[in-house]
Amino acid sequence: MIIVFVTRKVPRDRLLQEDVVPDELDGVPVRVLAIGEVSAQEGNL
Repeated sequence: MIIVFVTRKVPRDRLLQEDVVPDELDGVPVRVLAIGEVSAQEGNL
């Protein structure tokens, strides 16, 4: 499975065709997961 992380999900009918993430890519399922804003955190790695 391929997981695509996005800030927010948008209905397909509000996207341009070129911006739509397919349900499947070369036979592999694709899921879109809205995770909100992403930011770097300070800390020791």
